[in-house]
Amino acid sequence: MEVKKILFQSQQKVKIILFLIPLCLLSIKSHSQDQTIGGNLNMGYDAGAEIGKGNIINFLGVQYNTDVMSLFRFNRAINSSDLRVNIGDDFGSANDRFVVGVTDWADNLYKPFLLSTLMGR
Repeated sequence: MEVKKILFQSQQKVKIILFLIPLCLLSIKSHSQDQTIGGNLNMGYDAGAEIGKGNIINFLGVQYNTDVMSLFRFNRAINSSDLRVNIGDDFGSANDRFVVGVTDWADNLYKPFLLSTLMGR
């Protein structure tokens, strides 16, 4: 009798585990890094006319280093705004660059057509 009870309890635990595995997989899938937005995307909230830095979009990478890569709004005055791109943390460095280009469909290579270093060239 005791063996049947232990066997029944084990079967119940297996059923619970088999139920929880798909739920865990669904949870992982639902927290995916890929997102599709079918409309406008607003960051932050409208706090009225404030001077200073707004919300920041930070770009991490394959392996994050000390160079900050971000995009943000900066209100210089009530009706004067900047869209700022922050590249790295070494002012005057030729190592950190702002690059605009295209990935060519024919060879899948990235081809820059606008390049500026933090030295302003």
